[in-house]
Amino acid sequence: AIGGAGAVAAGMTPSLVLGQDGSVWASGKNNYGQLGDGTTVSKNIFVKVISSGVQTVAAGAWHNMFMTENGNVWATGENDYGQLGDGSQINKKSFVRVVVPTSDGA
Repeated sequence: AIGGAGAVAAGMTPSLVLGQDGSVWASGKNNYGQLGDGTTVSKNIFVKVISSGVQTVAAGAWHNMFMTENGNVWATGENDYGQLGDGSQINKKSFVRVVVPTSDGA
């Protein structure tokens, strides 16, 4: 059980719920691994994909992202165009840390 939502994000195929405890729950289509549970099996109920430490969530068409309390950004799902920001164009079934540039673009 989620135990109280802190935020929600709905994309074209996935949905995310941020628990008040910093956990992340996901449901929906999962053909690119966009739920981040390590599989490509779609879920029709919310499953916990992150246990704690998350501050915000965002859902895209075929990928999801979250930001931790310490400012790290993580992404999962379709990455054909590099939209996950991890420096590759390989789809991810589990969340990977995103390379976030500094304010000067480096």
